[in-house]
Amino acid sequence: MSLKGVFVMKKILCLLVLLLSLTATCAAFNPPQPPRWYWVGSNAHYGTWIDTATARFYTGSEKYAHRNHQCALVWVEWYNADKDKYVISHDEFDLDCRMARTLHATLYDSQNRVIDSSNRSYADFEDIIPGSNGEAVYDAVVLLKETRENARRL
Repeated sequence: MSLKGVFVMKKILCLLVLLLSLTATCAAFNPPQPPRWYWVGSNAHYGTWIDTATARFYTGSEKYAHRNHQCALVWVEWYNADKDKYVISHDEFDLDCRMARTLHATLYDSQNRVIDSSNRSYADFEDIIPGSNGEAVYDAVVLLKETRENARRL
């Protein structure tokens, strides 16, 4: 075998070892399973899902500053691959104003043990940042609402 052939074989072996080790590393996290959990998106560092089974859509109350706006309450899971930790948050969306707030969030380690928890039920709504993960979640919530409305019409 020529020197070039040996170099190519070494490259292929290195790539194979890298792929196998990456698979073993990523296999530690078990992503939420459909159909209950809807995958919003991910990259090499983060993954995001919404719980479609408990998503609730309603019209804002008279006490709410944005009366009669369409709102949603959704559980969201945010996985951080770099730290091998995940957060499950209970988020509220004002679908008319493109705003959101986190009511409650719990941080878990890779063994599903609670690391930290916070109650933010008095937090103010904040604008959805264009191009952010929050906008991807907002878009998925809007899509879920439209899908449910269309299913009712059929």
